Amino acid sequence: MSQEYRLSLQEKQEQAFGFIAGAVRERLEKGKPSVIALSSSGTPRRIQSAAAVKLAERLSRQKKCLLVKLELSAEGKSSGWKEEGSCLTGTNVPAEQLIALLEEKKAQFDAVVLDIPPVMLFSEALEYARTADQLYLLERYRYTLYSHYEKTMALLRDSGLQASGVIACR
Repeated sequence: MSQEYRLSLQEKQEQAFGFIAGAVRERLEKGKPSVIALSSSGTPRRIQSAAAVKLAERLSRQKKCLLVKLELSAEGKSSGWKEEGSCLTGTNVPAEQLIALLEEKKAQFDAVVLDIPPVMLFSEALEYARTADQLYLLERYRYTLYSHYEKTMALLRDSGLQASGVIACR
């Protein structure tokens, strides 16, 4: 009697990160560094940020990787960049400033992971997403409503963007 082995959600997430690492490797073979954006339709930021850190760590095993966390606050005042190791954090950073940063960092890093706010909740997040080569959505398993996911995909499509994949998390 054979038993079917089912992957845990953590194993599935690790597989997804492996898939993304493969896509980064393919771009590097063509001489192009990768900018990967990680967003959601509304997954809590702490969960999304933890996944972005895991993704950056996974990519760092083989490539030189930078994590850029982008936050938005109600004040609307840009704080500039704060550096902590191989992580940069910016609050209310204009998209033009992000583009300039990415141009500079692409020369230094093989991959840049952007942890951007949920695209469904913030119009600025769409502008951040436009700066990426690939956009992945992080959605909570058995939590994210399918209607929210559909609206997010429609918003991306209407904005001329396309998700490269969806990663399930808990």
